[in-house]
Amino acid sequence: MKILHLLYAGGTGGIEKLCKDIGLYSKDVENHFLFAHTGGKLYEEMSGAHLPVYLYSYGNKDIVPFRKELRRLCEKLKVDAVLIHHPAPLFWIACMPLIKSMKQTAFLVYAHNNYEELTGKKAWKRLLYNKLLKKAAGVVAISEFVKSSVIKGSKVNPQKVHVVYNGVHVEDYAGVNSIRPKGSLRLLYVGRLIEKKGVQVLLEAMERLKEKEEITLSVVGDGSYRMTLEAYVKDKGLEKTVTFYGEQRDVPAFMQSSDVFVHPAIWEEGFGITLIEAMSAGLICVAFNRGALNEIIVNGTTGYLVEEVDADKLSQTILMLLDMTDERFMEMKAMARKRACGFSIETLLEQLKLTVKECMDGR
Repeated sequence: MKILHLLYAGGTGGIEKLCKDIGLYSKDVENHFLFAHTGGKLYEEMSGAHLPVYLYSYGNKDIVPFRKELRRLCEKLKVDAVLIHHPAPLFWIACMPLIKSMKQTAFLVYAHNNYEELTGKKAWKRLLYNKLLKKAAGVVAISEFVKSSVIKGSKVNPQKVHVVYNGVHVEDYAGVNSIRPKGSLRLLYVGRLIEKKGVQVLLEAMERLKEKEEITLSVVGDGSYRMTLEAYVKDKGLEKTVTFYGEQRDVPAFMQSSDVFVHPAIWEEGFGITLIEAMSAGLICVAFNRGALNEIIVNGTTGYLVEEVDADKLSQTILMLLDMTDERFMEMKAMARKRACGFSIETLLEQLKLTVKECMDGR
C-alpha cells in the first residue's frame, strides 16, 4: 500500500512530528509526504532521515496549479490513498474534483482536532469542510471526542468516521525515571506557551503552594504568552519554585528527572500527545477534564483529572500527590507506563493501515 500524506507546512507541530514517526517506523506501508507551502524544522529532519518528501511553494490561491501537481504526483507514484492532514482550504478545494475523477485513489481526511477548531467557526470554511467530508472515502479522527464533534458539526455519515489514536515511539521515553527525592515533588509542563494551554492556571496553583518550596515546576516550551507568564512568576515571587527552560529538543531528559506531568489545557483538546510521552516515561499525569483527555488518563489509576478549570482544585490535587505514600506513587507510575503502551506508534500504524484499507474497499 502507498499513501501520500498532505501537509501545508513542515514546522514543529504535533501533526508534523506524527507524520515523521509514521515515516520512520512504518514497515509494510510505503509513505510519501508532500509539503505544499513551505518547509521547516520537521521537514528538514524528515529529509535528513531520507524519507520520501516533496516540497512546493503553493498558497491558498494556487488551487489549479496545486491540483495539477497533486494529480501528477499521485499518478507518478501510483498511490492508493491520500491523507489530508492540515485543515488548509487549498487542500479542501483542490482535492474535491480529484476525488471524483481519480477513482483509483482514495482520499481521506485526517481530523487532528475538534470540528470548531478545524473550521474556525467560519461559515465558508464549514461549508467547504462539510462538502469535503461527504465526498471523501473516510475520515480519521484522533479520538472519540473528535469523532463526535466532527459528526455533530458536519452531519457526515458516522460510519465514515474512524478513530485512530495518536501514538508515540514509547521506547524513546522509557528510560530509567529517577526516584522522587523524599518529601518533594518535581512537576513538569511541556508544550506551547499560549493562553489556551492553561499554564497561567498552573502558575496560579503554584502561587497557592508558594510556602511549599519542596514542590517545584519546570516549564519547557515557548510561545507568545511566555513574557506574560514570566512576569507573573516574578510578580508573585515564584522564582525559587518555577523555572522556564524555553524550547528544548531533549524532552525525554526532562521527563526522566520529573515526578508529575501537569497538562493544564483549558480548551477542548482533541488528544494530548505529550501525555502519552509523559506516561511512557513513567510520570503520573494531572490534567483538567477537557476534550479527549479522559480517553488517555484513567482517573485515580494513571493520573488525575481535575473536573473544574480551577487553580484551587489543581493545587489540592498536587498537594495530594505530595502526601502520597511512596508505594502508591510507584504503583501509579507503573500503571502509567502500562497505559502508554496502548498508544504506541506501532498500534497507530496498524490501525491506520486497516482504516485506510477499509475506506478504500468501501468506496
